[in-house]
Amino acid sequence: MARGSVESAGNTNGHSKLSRCAWGLAISGLCFALPACDFEFGNSDAAEAASPAAADSVRIPRPGNKPTITGQPASVSVASGASASFSVTATGALPLSYRWYHDNKSVASCRSATCVIPMAMPADAGSYKAIVSNRFGSVASQPAQLTVTTGDDDVVTAASCSRHDVQAAVDSAAPGDVVQIPAGPRCDWNGLDKVVVNKSLWIRGAGKDATRIRRGSYISDDNTSENDIALTALFVFDCNASTRVRLSGMTLEGNGTEGTFVGSDDQTFPQLLAFDYGVKLFACRDFRIHDARFEKFGYSGIDLRSKPLNGTSTGLRGLIDHNEFVGNMKVGLGYGVSVYGADDWPAPDYGSANNVFVEDSYFEDNRHNIAANGGARYVFRHNRQVTTYRARWWGMVDAHGRGDGAHGTRSFEVYNNTFEMTGIPAPASATGAVFRGGDGVFFNNTIQLGLSWAPGNPPYGLWLTVENEGCTDSPKPAYPAYDQTTDLYIWGNTNNNVSFGGDNWDVCAAYFKEGRDYYIKPRPGYTPYQYPHPLQAQAWPTP
Repeated sequence: MARGSVESAGNTNGHSKLSRCAWGLAISGLCFALPACDFEFGNSDAAEAASPAAADSVRIPRPGNKPTITGQPASVSVASGASASFSVTATGALPLSYRWYHDNKSVASCRSATCVIPMAMPADAGSYKAIVSNRFGSVASQPAQLTVTTGDDDVVTAASCSRHDVQAAVDSAAPGDVVQIPAGPRCDWNGLDKVVVNKSLWIRGAGKDATRIRRGSYISDDNTSENDIALTALFVFDCNASTRVRLSGMTLEGNGTEGTFVGSDDQTFPQLLAFDYGVKLFACRDFRIHDARFEKFGYSGIDLRSKPLNGTSTGLRGLIDHNEFVGNMKVGLGYGVSVYGADDWPAPDYGSANNVFVEDSYFEDNRHNIAANGGARYVFRHNRQVTTYRARWWGMVDAHGRGDGAHGTRSFEVYNNTFEMTGIPAPASATGAVFRGGDGVFFNNTIQLGLSWAPGNPPYGLWLTVENEGCTDSPKPAYPAYDQTTDLYIWGNTNNNVSFGGDNWDVCAAYFKEGRDYYIKPRPGYTPYQYPHPLQAQAWPTP
């Protein structure tokens, strides 16, 4: 009755179809129709492929309607490098699926009602439309136009990605210009080759997969004096109070020379040997580094210093967003992002722009994804983190304490991140966040089960200790020790457990008491700073 064999006109590929047939009976090819039902003779394409003999069966889907566009995407115009987005609204039987097309070519990254182009380039300009579908059909939106303005008079294009050509373009550019590094084969910068930027410029590549620059030479730990420390970065930004800098659209890669280390479980793992950086910024304010990739740096992918190369510190604040940090793994170093204050001890400035922000980025297989020293303040939010077997002993998120007479981290705000691990066999475990000093908030983080500070212990979201295991010194320091954590609020995480002191749990635990040094509750009066950070939407400044 409702399912049966039929023979009728309109046969397609050996079976018959009648559409828009209502609830009713199918008898000898007849359809007794009621409204709002799709009636189809024949099986799904997958079923037909599996069993051609079943092609003439009758299917009566549930009632429903094909999609209807209720809000069309609007045309937009943005400056090159800015974010652009299109949105469509539709009604119809759920679920609805979305596909976006740029000049009739599918946009693989756009599969929802909103299509975002995070860094629009001239090649992204053109017509965009959405196709909204459900089981009853599909409908196309009206096309919308994306216009990308380049300001060609303000763009200086390097002849290639070689160090010489990029530095020449930087030197010839005026403050406020864009220095464009073209696509092409990977460029190796050898020795201590670097590009120095000391004016307001945007250094822009053609995309992470199109512009690639690698440190071609091995750099030893000998180049570590304060005067030489900038020499091992590919890009050095030397700022002052009025300098605004930006970098995007490229992959920077460290030398990658590897040795080995032996873990606490007596297994041998590879580690990087070179002492190199991707980008170093000195005393930069309202900077932005975005849509780039940093991999295989022995020291740090991005290193931020509050002290300028010359002169007095003007503070450090800005945004790092939509980047990838992968394989920056060297014992004792190996950071995705490292932040250094001026070795002062400023008051925390929670919920304000006066911090270094890291958001909307991906981290994998780094020793620390972020770490800080010297009185630095940072906000780490909306990032995905994955630790690996060789990196599991060190916290994905880290705040240094006082060491060798210098201050550690002053404050941190860590929220809405994921902590994950991969390739770590049981019963081995991994470390999530480690706070060795400073104060802050740690909330609404998703922490993968199994993260712990040591094998055989319950999973902990974070652990607290005193830098250099100061709690085990003899004689023991008085409470509070050094710059230890005394004002930390923890709430809303999938795992709010707290551990103390790594291998010296019993001794270090005496320095941390709930209700005195840390609290399992929201911080009174705290409001996070605006997300996304306003610098994500800010147009590039011109002179």
